Amino acid sequence: MNITPDAAASVIVWFIVFPFLAGIIPSMIIRREKRSGQEVCLCGFFLMFAVFEVWALIAMAGGKSLSFLCTGMMISMSLISIAGAVMLAFGLGTRSAGVFFNIPSLKETGLTDNLMRLSFVILLGLQLYMTVVSAAPGKEDAATVEKALTVLYTGRCSGYDASTGLYTGMATEDVLFTYPLFAAMLSSVSALPYETVMYVIMPIFILILMYMILDKTGDILFADERPKKPVFMVIMALIFLFGGYSEYTREFHLLTAPWRATSIAAGLMLPCVLLIMLELSQAIETEGTDDEDNGSRAKISGLYIMLFILNMAALVFGSGSAFTTAAAEGLLIFVVAVRYRKPSGLFLWIPAALPAVLEGIYMIAGGALWQR
Repeated sequence: MNITPDAAASVIVWFIVFPFLAGIIPSMIIRREKRSGQEVCLCGFFLMFAVFEVWALIAMAGGKSLSFLCTGMMISMSLISIAGAVMLAFGLGTRSAGVFFNIPSLKETGLTDNLMRLSFVILLGLQLYMTVVSAAPGKEDAATVEKALTVLYTGRCSGYDASTGLYTGMATEDVLFTYPLFAAMLSSVSALPYETVMYVIMPIFILILMYMILDKTGDILFADERPKKPVFMVIMALIFLFGGYSEYTREFHLLTAPWRATSIAAGLMLPCVLLIMLELSQAIETEGTDDEDNGSRAKISGLYIMLFILNMAALVFGSGSAFTTAAAEGLLIFVVAVRYRKPSGLFLWIPAALPAVLEGIYMIAGGALWQR
């Protein structure tokens, strides 16, 4: 695998710079201060997926080229990142970095906690190594590979007859599953082979994002018992690392094939839904207090906006991912509404679930029952 300096710079821009700066915007809506770097990056990645879905639909509907899609994404993410950089500069100008960001201090932890953190880092490194080394595309990946390579070869996003080169209309299966187009776009803008993007770059960042979500979840679950969070992270790493020891326990292939849409739905989308629901429960509990009331209301609004962004991002990975994510949200929103006697949450969730609803309408109208 030969990665040139230009390709490395592109990967850094698309997987680190853009997500971090773009994530400043939704994170500032959700939280006034003490936001973590993981939270910012997660918001940025899902926002990038959502923006891509919009541009992918525009490109496919208009019969546009791959270069059109890449240019649109570059302009959009650059503008969003500039706005995020301005908000970051303003935030750091009005308050200290220790107030704007939640910067953890290892001095407050004991030797046992640090050893558990070191164990987690070792397990994560081992998992990343095994994922890259054992990457073995199977027959389940054939359709995704074919679509992505067709886009790269023809330079067209969708609906082109290979024999005539004429635009034949937007293909339903392409609309319902834009992930191959996302991989082709990343391959094009980074000048890296499709295989390197899909089987090396994507798995690394997918696993890191998954553990970011679990880390934030641990912060909430063990807010009053901080020493238990490192143990929780080690246990989760052990489950994902050794849970796929046979064909009967691999399930979503989070270790052997994390680039698949089903793996992303299981490793990113559903855990993120749980995280947002835990955050929502916390905000509702503090909504009635005088000192936290305004901040909690703003946080609740921001979390519903984040649910909309998450549902838009889920469309990239197929109709199955979109419907599963929306169904999990609806179930947990109902539980939260009953627990805190706030039925208004169900009505606030309906606009957030609109992407999945429109996806379902398109499937019915197009007569397509094909799902990923």
